[in-house]
Amino acid sequence: MPTTELKGGGLANAIRAETAARTAELRARGMTPRLAAVCMGDDPSVQSYLEVKQRVAERLGITFGVVALPADASQAALHAKLAELSADPAVHGIVLELPLPSSINTDRAINAIAPGKDVDGLTPHNLGLALAGQEETALVSATAQACVALAETSGSLSGRRVALIGKGRTVGRACIAMLLNRGATVTFCHRSTRDLGAAIRDVEIVISAAGSPGILSPENVREGQIIIDAGTTMQDGRLLGDADPGIWGIAAAVTPVPEGVGPLTTAFISGTL
Repeated sequence: MPTTELKGGGLANAIRAETAARTAELRARGMTPRLAAVCMGDDPSVQSYLEVKQRVAERLGITFGVVALPADASQAALHAKLAELSADPAVHGIVLELPLPSSINTDRAINAIAPGKDVDGLTPHNLGLALAGQEETALVSATAQACVALAETSGSLSGRRVALIGKGRTVGRACIAMLLNRGATVTFCHRSTRDLGAAIRDVEIVISAAGSPGILSPENVREGQIIIDAGTTMQDGRLLGDADPGIWGIAAAVTPVPEGVGPLTTAFISGTL
């Protein structure tokens, strides 16, 4: 069967237009929205997304500053920088680029971000609000928002069976709350799941953020499923998703990597300010 390429560009353009209008209004009142992205080291996939975010923010009139710390910076140094940005009234949003070096405790670092500036919705405060069914009062992960918005292009999620692969903060944990809040029946899979094919065989929609190229293969994807691929792995200079090219012609729709979830994610990040 032919597979539809499900790109995020159209939805992203609409969100950007709305954000640009809001930004212009704020700037006319003398306030320039400012987003600070904190990164450690020089991970290629992180640098790739930073460049995209910066271009989008600048086009929308948002000041985007990158705070780069060396990969061997201490936990205390990272916390101090996050606390400084959290206390700075000129900074309206903070993005902590993940993954962090293995020497850093990611949970503790995230907790150093003021919840009101937690643009990625990673703090326990924002995740807790979403899980409590109070999503409208929380800052929610932009990537999770992008995944759910793309899934909803096929109709309401209420009562539908959705499989979620990956338990990371930026997609998996946030998506659980968003899907439950929309009445979906959710199957949650991760690296310890036995027989992934059996786990996702009967669902209508698969959202994958495992960061494992090819984990969604012709052997475990069935005909007619909608695949939202939020996986990102830099390999030999190329950005790869979780879906094997062989699922094209099997799945009903697939988000390409890049140009699928990514453009919509950057639009939602800018729109959070």
